[in-house]
Amino acid sequence: DKLGPDGEYASNWNEISRREKSFRNWICDRNDCKVDLNALHLRQCLHTHHKDGEPSNNSRTNLEVLCIDCHAKEGMHILNMSSNKMSWQVCAQEKKKQGILVKVKLN
Repeated sequence: DKLGPDGEYASNWNEISRREKSFRNWICDRNDCKVDLNALHLRQCLHTHHKDGEPSNNSRTNLEVLCIDCHAKEGMHILNMSSNKMSWQVCAQEKKKQGILVKVKLN
């Protein structure tokens, strides 16, 4: 199931990630979240996370689809990029609309 060289993302990572998100109907996997990000303008807020931290391990059991808020709980470094901060803000607004608790607080 390893589709990329050790430590590297597979060349078809974008396709793998999109497949996983689509398979889960663009909904965060976390049971305490389940935010629906199916609308086209919200899809940027959904990430595919490697549970074991190894980007070459693309087995379905190792991949978890997380909203950027839940993904940031795995590692705040995700919010270091300004584009991710903007996606997080969109996600946080949508979670509030859906009555779901926002997990990360930005300063």
